[in-house]
Amino acid sequence: MSNETARKPPHDHGDIVIRTHEGAALTARAGQADGQGVVVAYEADSIDPDTHLGWSVVVTGYARLVTDSHELARYQELLTPWVNQTMGYAVRIRPDLITGVRSLRARSAIPPDRGVASG
Repeated sequence: MSNETARKPPHDHGDIVIRTHEGAALTARAGQADGQGVVVAYEADSIDPDTHLGWSVVVTGYARLVTDSHELARYQELLTPWVNQTMGYAVRIRPDLITGVRSLRARSAIPPDRGVASG
């Protein structure tokens, strides 16, 4: 994943909104959705390359294409694409399950003041 995924995901009233393009698989699948939408998983993470510490969050939910022209125009104004490509669509994901992990620095088993023998 690129560093751009470390950004806070765009959201609107608890839903995640992603700008997409015509050829994207997500655009096609979300456009075919009926009822509550098509099931998708969205992952965002950030790992520090030096310390290997970070976090990862996966949202599983229902995706639908944003079809209201005023709502789409609003997202096109608010959300800047991460790539230099025309992003004429937006997909709204309504989260159903959110999971995540955080990688923390392990605590040393030896207290800092007892790790070196003197003498």
